[in-house]
Amino acid sequence: MSVKKLATIIGVIISLSLLMASCGILNPTGVPSEEYINTSVAETVNAQNPVTEQPVVTETPAPTVDIPTDVPAPTDESAIPTLAVAFVSPDHDAFFWNETLAAPVQLTNSGDIREAIISPDGNRVVLLRSTDWVAYSLEIINSDGSDLRTLIPISGFDALPRPSDSIASVPAHVSWVPQTNQLAMSIRHAYEGPGSPSGDTLFLIDPNTSTLSPLMTIDSGWSWDYTYSRDGSLIAISRPEGMDIYFADGTLVLADLITFPFVNTASEYAFLPMPTWAADRPALAVVVPPQDPWAQTLANSSVYYWDLAQSTNTASLKFTTPMTYWPMEVASISPDLSKLLYLIRDGAPEENHYALNLVNMDGSGTQQITVGELHNLPEWSTDGGSFYYHSDTGEAFLAQPGSTPVALPAFNQVRNVQWVDADRFIGASGTESGWQLLLGNTSAPAQVIYSTSSTDDIIRFTVNR
Repeated sequence: MSVKKLATIIGVIISLSLLMASCGILNPTGVPSEEYINTSVAETVNAQNPVTEQPVVTETPAPTVDIPTDVPAPTDESAIPTLAVAFVSPDHDAFFWNETLAAPVQLTNSGDIREAIISPDGNRVVLLRSTDWVAYSLEIINSDGSDLRTLIPISGFDALPRPSDSIASVPAHVSWVPQTNQLAMSIRHAYEGPGSPSGDTLFLIDPNTSTLSPLMTIDSGWSWDYTYSRDGSLIAISRPEGMDIYFADGTLVLADLITFPFVNTASEYAFLPMPTWAADRPALAVVVPPQDPWAQTLANSSVYYWDLAQSTNTASLKFTTPMTYWPMEVASISPDLSKLLYLIRDGAPEENHYALNLVNMDGSGTQQITVGELHNLPEWSTDGGSFYYHSDTGEAFLAQPGSTPVALPAFNQVRNVQWVDADRFIGASGTESGWQLLLGNTSAPAQVIYSTSSTDDIIRFTVNR
């Protein structure tokens, strides 16, 4: 990266810090959130770099090895419980809603909830509570608002091992383990200034007994994350230069399923290859950007696929092609791992236009869905038959492979969407007049789940899907 370009990026970060301070979007320690910094830096650098298309390249799959395949069968779709949502309001209180309720149930009124994580059966909600983004407690409550209990108090997080120069251990990633009654948690170490490296342990938490148990130790240097397969039998551990696969009991299946050079993110965070697990089998696909995704001539991103049943010792490289890189995201992969969507610059950099392309997993059949001011990847429906996307101006669209996108005016200004089945999706919409949590439908008007005039923060939600 040139000195001139680096100076431009640093200038943008400083300007952002001043702007965020005036707008109240610095966290309590005075440090801009990683999301704001990463996104702004990425947009600045990409605006300076044109993209050159490169040919598709394929490779022969790696040789096979003998790997055990005794894993649980996928859950029957008919056994999926009633759709349920837990969300945090802009005023930082927790709410619960399911499709049998006329209105959400307010679970807290303390104004200090940072995250609400719904259980797979929709009966319980895990709460991350903090007033200063440093001292955290982890709690659980029934979805009807009863039996609030502390799983890990502030003193419990304080007792976790951490570097002597850090100020706290805080929860990084908390999730329910699929097909179980357990929680998984990773932590990160907080400092007074920039930087927040990961702890080296993946923990399991029993929500009935509040027992915290180490499952495995991750030697990643300073950053890693985890992703469970849909049936809960496998765990992908993503590292800055590779990814490993473990069984749910912490037994190593494959080390270095993929490896790649450390990616220049133009920021303090490390790129981690977060995979998409297949909805119906222990298989995954993942996309890795080039080592320098900001280069004047954009190199190829690489698309990898791995299936436990095929017993390969590494993921197979399906194809490579240039893709625009946004922090931690390169492409959106369909639930059956057959297709993916990605963005690529269209026209001169100053036009800020990108083409949204659809391609098969083997690199064939590229289709251009649309061109416009796009910086966000689409979200696939659970059956892979439809996908949702929105433009930088907030306009929302629903599309299907091979069809013309359809505008969704009720979902304009929606910042994030999650599909809950083949036809419905939930999104949080925010404007200067307030926020709404909406349930969309491919064939019916949108339903307002929750509405507030508060604009203190965004609505954050999780669903039991």
